[in-house]
Amino acid sequence: MIRPELSREDLLIVNTEAYVALEKSREGRVDPLTAKSHSDHWAHELYVYTLADIARGNVEQAQEMFDFWLERITPEGRVPHLIVDTTSLRRRFIDGPIVEKAKKLENGAMATPHSGIPMMSMTALAIAEALPEGSTRESWVQKVLPGLEKIKLWQYQERDMYRDGLIVQTHPDETFFRHGTGNKEALERLKESKLSRLEEKTRNNQFVQNVARLYLQLKGGGKVLRRGDSTYDAGQYMSLRTAAKLYGAKDDFRLQDVAVNGVMIADNQAIEELYAIAGKTIPDHLKINFMKTRSSLNKLWDEESGAFVSRLPQSNELLAGHMGAEPYIALLGRAAMSTEQFNLTLSALERDTVARNFPVSTGHEDGLIHRGAMHPMVNFLMFNALESDIERERNLKQAIGESVVQAYLASKKGKNGHGKFSEGYNSVTGTPIGASYWGPTAAANVIFCRALLDQ
Repeated sequence: MIRPELSREDLLIVNTEAYVALEKSREGRVDPLTAKSHSDHWAHELYVYTLADIARGNVEQAQEMFDFWLERITPEGRVPHLIVDTTSLRRRFIDGPIVEKAKKLENGAMATPHSGIPMMSMTALAIAEALPEGSTRESWVQKVLPGLEKIKLWQYQERDMYRDGLIVQTHPDETFFRHGTGNKEALERLKESKLSRLEEKTRNNQFVQNVARLYLQLKGGGKVLRRGDSTYDAGQYMSLRTAAKLYGAKDDFRLQDVAVNGVMIADNQAIEELYAIAGKTIPDHLKINFMKTRSSLNKLWDEESGAFVSRLPQSNELLAGHMGAEPYIALLGRAAMSTEQFNLTLSALERDTVARNFPVSTGHEDGLIHRGAMHPMVNFLMFNALESDIERERNLKQAIGESVVQAYLASKKGKNGHGKFSEGYNSVTGTPIGASYWGPTAAANVIFCRALLDQ
């Protein structure tokens, strides 16, 4: 499919509508809502919201969001994967095999026991570079640096479990694609749960399957009633078998996710730059750990397929053939890749985009949220990993930005006649998938529009 060329007017319209949507959902809180049904604060969304604020010149607003998160890390330095809003009764009062109850931290915040993807230093560096050079920038960096160092200490002390420099994710929530094929394979190695056995016994009984799926939707936080323009469909995310294992994964799940470790390398580079801005010397123990992480990324390289993949650390099994967009997100850690590895990864990304209307889908199952949909925030991460001064990468950056903006423009022509800023889009047809008015999608559109307008 050949997409129509975007006009400057198109970009200005989408930029404005995306910004208005973000600000409207931000009323009464420091960061935009993820969606109308998500009042909590999610760590992995902070980076895209920050760059959207910076793109619009709202650096102070970006600083407020960053301060909100830095003030709510645990005393040990863990960044919660989400901070629970007071309206989230399910996470505040329920504790069981399906929902883990949030815990009250010493600073008063209610937070889940999982860890956020390592993006705090990347976020801080983006803010620092948007501040005026000189004492203003330096003093702000000096203020936030102790907290960022504490986060790095926790990441290496608690999550470098095999002392090889690669951090370990202990729950699918700690990865980009909770319901992705990589996590599915890791979950398959876990012991069977009662729900898994029930699914096996009733595979051909549609009535029982429907009852079990409804149970998972209710207990797992799914939306079974219409809210706004979207209806939750568990089938867009995962099978019942995978869901059953997911909700029993509290203790046994272990994964060295290639995307998360690629981001970790970029985050380590960011804090090194922040030390330089502050005029301080980075501690030797962090230098050593950073070198180990860069060196060990090679352990996630699968020679046979010529690709970076995730690994099960207990068995050192590489999950080749079970990856979606994770290797492309890992391009953020390009500093740890050889020239050949980088070129092979970039070539694979280019081949994937030829067969689809959109660059960087989450996988190859077009109708599934985490296994085939085009996610604007994932495209934003890839966009940031590519260099504008290299023609090959610049062309791909432009294709990524334009595809996301055009997906939104196409949604304006839908039944309701207005843009949806959807959670994802079918990577072949462009049909919106998942919840509407998704905060990270609106933020990504702001970033892409500003970049394309600047071109």
